[in-house]
Amino acid sequence: MNVDPYLKTAGINIEKPKIMIILFRIAILINLLISGFVIYKVSSLVDFTLTYVIVIMLILWTLAFVGIVFLIWLLFLLGLEFKILRRTEDIEDHLPDYLLSTATNVRSGMDLEQALWTSIKPKYGVLSSEIEIVAKKVMGGMDLDEALFELKNKYKSDLLKRTIDILVEGKESGGQIASLLNDIGENVQQIQNIRKEIASSVTAYIIFIAFASVVAAPFLFGVSEQLITATTTITGGVDFSGVADSPIPTMGSSITISEFKIFAYLMMFTLSTFGALLNATLKTGKATKGIFAIPLYILISVIIFVASSSVLSGFLSSFV
Repeated sequence: MNVDPYLKTAGINIEKPKIMIILFRIAILINLLISGFVIYKVSSLVDFTLTYVIVIMLILWTLAFVGIVFLIWLLFLLGLEFKILRRTEDIEDHLPDYLLSTATNVRSGMDLEQALWTSIKPKYGVLSSEIEIVAKKVMGGMDLDEALFELKNKYKSDLLKRTIDILVEGKESGGQIASLLNDIGENVQQIQNIRKEIASSVTAYIIFIAFASVVAAPFLFGVSEQLITATTTITGGVDFSGVADSPIPTMGSSITISEFKIFAYLMMFTLSTFGALLNATLKTGKATKGIFAIPLYILISVIIFVASSSVLSGFLSSFV
């Protein structure tokens, strides 16, 4: 089976053409549903002619369909990135225990290859599956170093890359493999512990950024919306044309509620996006891990904005 390396890294053993066919069919189905909804709505309005309906359908099956295909493909790629990140994390989490287990097997008298294969256990998750692939390649005639280098280049993991580089160098120099494996395993454990300590030390910053981007900013936008509404209502019925240097600003003439809402939603989307990415960077060192937190941040922001605006609207209505 000729599977794309990118799909293999995500653990998907399906050929790329089949994936594209599946996504294309999903896009067609979504467009059919949208078309059916449009036809249903248009059929209840006698003012629309057949020509108008045909034009709408042509737009749906050209521009809209291309947009749907692009969106589905983008979501699929994001899903792959998330799956690759999860697999990479799983490998890094189990790497120290696997190395220590391999070191124990080497001390018991096994050579490196046999120790690597014997240490494969289901509890090591993705790492066990990847080592099994390495074993099959070696049994098929590939050199162990080459098979390990392929594994190293398969994932974007500095820990895995450094581990394999050190292991191969130690193997070529004829060093004590058991001691080397044990040292590498302990060093990886120390690195992971340091990462956890760093993540815990920046918790206060993460909470502050999350609060500012998804709570404080939407609340202030809700307050601003109601202030604009109240000011517009108060000054809308008063004629200040004959008053020079009026002390009351007519905000309604400079910005409308609809314009402010557009601005508020754009700002909430921007703040939520950068807030999620920044928090992921502080916590894990990888901004891409915050991609799937963006929708949650946006949802909470919108809820707080709408809720605060509604509560303040009810409160101010008794005074205006």
